[in-house]
Amino acid sequence: MLASPLEPHLTAPAAKLSEFHWAHDQILASVDAGRTWKTHAKFGAGFEVMSVYRKDGEVLADVLFKGQHRFLLHLNETGTAWLVHQE
Repeated sequence: MLASPLEPHLTAPAAKLSEFHWAHDQILASVDAGRTWKTHAKFGAGFEVMSVYRKDGEVLADVLFKGQHRFLLHLNETGTAWLVHQE
């Protein structure tokens, strides 16, 4: 599991988080169809979130570490943790 501090008010089930956006090392989430955005995860220096998307009912994040190591994370069902995605 990759540690990422989550905002307490955004630890809703992943299905209730309606939209995601990303910027640098952060993932932002909306619970109101994009009217407002809150930080959902901040991974820290060296990480760059390349994209966040839904696929087959999962929320996935494509992340780059120090410009060299790329990996995929998925949001757990409770919306409380980003985990390394195993296909």
